[in-house]
Amino acid sequence: MRFEALTSTLVAAVEPWFDDLETMRYLGGRDWLHRELDLMQDAAGVEFQGNIVLARHIWIVFDEANQPVGLVDVEPYDDGTAGMAFVVAPHVRGRDVGQRILLALAEQEELKDVQTVVGGVEPENTAARIWLVKAGFTVAQVPDEEEMLNAEKKLH
Repeated sequence: MRFEALTSTLVAAVEPWFDDLETMRYLGGRDWLHRELDLMQDAAGVEFQGNIVLARHIWIVFDEANQPVGLVDVEPYDDGTAGMAFVVAPHVRGRDVGQRILLALAEQEELKDVQTVVGGVEPENTAARIWLVKAGFTVAQVPDEEEMLNAEKKLH
């Protein structure tokens, strides 16, 4: 799998995914994607939940046939953790693509100083919970105050 930084030019390759009802349910529509693109430029140096954001990396993930199959958004913090969100292209769901993307995440040079990746998953998002567990994440069984199940994985 190849990770390529999201650019305004590459947005068109993944925009239709954000018209998918399941993607919209868990992440949002096209506005979410464009907001994230803006955050790539503005995130570094901002304080978030008591930590300083070091960078914002949003990658489109391409498979072996050079087709876009996923998008990963990772925000490293000064405490060695990183927040994460991801989406798998609707046309490849159910093929373990999510698991493969999450496993490849640790290989990204930009994350070499990240010790732990954390995220949240909706309790009813069974597919994402399965991908996370298969990729070595620990997923909480009880929702937090935002009604999300916390997920985390040690990278290094």
